[in-house]
Amino acid sequence: ISQLTAIDLANTTGSLTYATVSDIASALATNTGGYVDAGKNVVVTGAATVAQLTTIDGLNTNGALTYTAITDATSSLVNADGLGLSGYVTGSVAVTVNTTSTIAQLSALDQATTGTLTYTSITDTASNLATDAATNTGAGTYVVAGHDVTVTDAATIAQLTTIDGLANTVTYTTVTDTALNLATDA
Repeated sequence: ISQLTAIDLANTTGSLTYATVSDIASALATNTGGYVDAGKNVVVTGAATVAQLTTIDGLNTNGALTYTAITDATSSLVNADGLGLSGYVTGSVAVTVNTTSTIAQLSALDQATTGTLTYTSITDTASNLATDAATNTGAGTYVVAGHDVTVTDAATIAQLTTIDGLANTVTYTTVTDTALNLATDA
């Protein structure tokens, strides 16, 4: 955008013809100078949010939109139930989730792209978290080292042990189990 602006300002009497504009998402979405236009191909360098891609896509209408990475809140990428996935999460696009997600949301994102899925925290039920932690021969799919986990409902000692064996930190408020299991773990 800045290069097109400089050329356009220097070119006081001629016309400016170009087929593609490439820049960071914020510059393309702001579109100072109106260079992202119908029929122009757009290449986003770096990561973009879904809102930025939507704005850029609306500006270039029938031009190609090329991007390789999205960084956004879970709610912008996919609904809480794992449905309603953003159409921009596709192909080999790398996705970075910068808010907490459920197992269903991470699974939907992971299935929609062959790109890297990066996240730091998961919030879900004890059952969903423990079930995920037990996948891949006990190595977990999403409940893995380096990720913080929050349990949203009552958990058993066995569920918490399974989750804690893999997660970075585990946050929970309620433990429901037999008296013997509670006494043994005390």
